[in-house]
Amino acid sequence: MTSPAWRSLTSEELERQYSPSAWVRRVAPSEVVRQFVEALTAQSQRARRSLPCDLGLRYGPGPEQRYNVLGTDVPDNAPLAVFIHGGFWQMMDLDSSDGVALGFRQLDWRTATVGYDLAPAVSLEQIERQALALRQRSRALLLFGHSAGAQLAAAMLADWSTLPAAQRPLVGAAVYVSGVFDLEPLLSTTVNAALRLDAAGARRHSPLRQCATLAALPEFRHVVLVGEHDSPEFVRQTREFAAGLRQAGCRAVDHVVAGRDHFDVCEALADAGSDVMKVVQQQLADVLAV
Repeated sequence: MTSPAWRSLTSEELERQYSPSAWVRRVAPSEVVRQFVEALTAQSQRARRSLPCDLGLRYGPGPEQRYNVLGTDVPDNAPLAVFIHGGFWQMMDLDSSDGVALGFRQLDWRTATVGYDLAPAVSLEQIERQALALRQRSRALLLFGHSAGAQLAAAMLADWSTLPAAQRPLVGAAVYVSGVFDLEPLLSTTVNAALRLDAAGARRHSPLRQCATLAALPEFRHVVLVGEHDSPEFVRQTREFAAGLRQAGCRAVDHVVAGRDHFDVCEALADAGSDVMKVVQQQLADVLAV
């Protein structure tokens, strides 16, 4: 078996590959995270001011085990879009996640944004269990995850695959945005300082190794997106995950969004007319028509 290409990279090269700010072209790398947090916070505040919502709903005992529902004025049978934030399982929070509802509401979707406890206070195993505790049902459930949130979205789908058919969402799709699907390359990076994963744990939590499990949900559509100006490793992971899904028999497509990076590809979800959301709508047209 051919060794994965990332194994030929040094620890320093892997550190840069999994430092998304290093690849941003539109703003200084030292500024991009601050600007990203400010942009998402402003979007979220605007969403909470302008949309009917239910905030701070508990789904578990952890301090961050809360979710918000925005766009509660849409019909009961409207699609439900669930968004899981990124931050390498150790940054970001629920309060900066609500901005996506601005774009989703323009499409008459209800939105649920999900918070979860962060490493190092809890392990990735515990974070996954928290995410699995939140199960939503709708006519069309659309599951969105950004960066580490994409890994958690895949974990939720893998869990759903074990449920009796009557308990699964009837129709749905997953949209993974600049996701982390292979955790082994992170082991030597500073990301793992808080996660404390070993090789076996990294493999266990890697969606790239769960494609056959996800194939048990043949009704799901998988849309795997990444920004053109994300790192080559993020692009590789996107393409390999989508290819693995297709090989397992899933309905999956991958798309590199021109001109976008790891951060603004997420910011664009707040605008239904953005290039990112146009790709999403095009790929999910048949799902949303059911």
